[in-house]
Amino acid sequence: MNIQALNETYISRFIRGTPDAMYDIGVGPKTEWQFLGAKFPAMRIYGCEPHPDQHAKLLKEKFPGPLAQVAIGEVEGTATLHVPTHDLKCCSLFPVAYANKTCEVKVWTLDRFDEQMGQPDRILLWIDIEGSELAAFRSGPRLLASGRVRWINLEERRDGHRPTEGWCDPGELDAFLRESGYKRASEYNRHATHQDVIYIHKDEP
Repeated sequence: MNIQALNETYISRFIRGTPDAMYDIGVGPKTEWQFLGAKFPAMRIYGCEPHPDQHAKLLKEKFPGPLAQVAIGEVEGTATLHVPTHDLKCCSLFPVAYANKTCEVKVWTLDRFDEQMGQPDRILLWIDIEGSELAAFRSGPRLLASGRVRWINLEERRDGHRPTEGWCDPGELDAFLRESGYKRASEYNRHATHQDVIYIHKDEP
């Protein structure tokens, strides 16, 4: 198994049984939905990807479940997505230095996404949305309060390396998730500026 596959299935070490569903928030060009889908073949997969080119590419690649062409945020409507021409995986709702073009995208709250996807049980939530993670969590109070999200994989910045004003602070993100009933289980895939982090619901063995 290559390094990418090892990283994208790392969370499976903390999962007993099989998740009923995976919410892949900000799918981008990465492949966690493929590797985790192979690891848990009975798990249903739901995603969102706001960038029109990447959304179309994922449909051609046969994304295995519903794929909403939306960003996730606290205020529904439309927002400006900042996109670098060379690397679609770094799309952000913030005007980062490496993005040199923009497009307007639709925004849903996390609660609305959950409602549209049928509110499944035992959810593995994978979220990597370039600085908007805390806003996304705040937009899902009903989903988080329900306890149906059992595992969370997210990317956080390290040592204050936030690319732009407004990018969520890792300390605030950690405090919010702990207050919402999640325990921090592991950090992995460490880089100088960022790392992946796993949280597990407090009632999950």
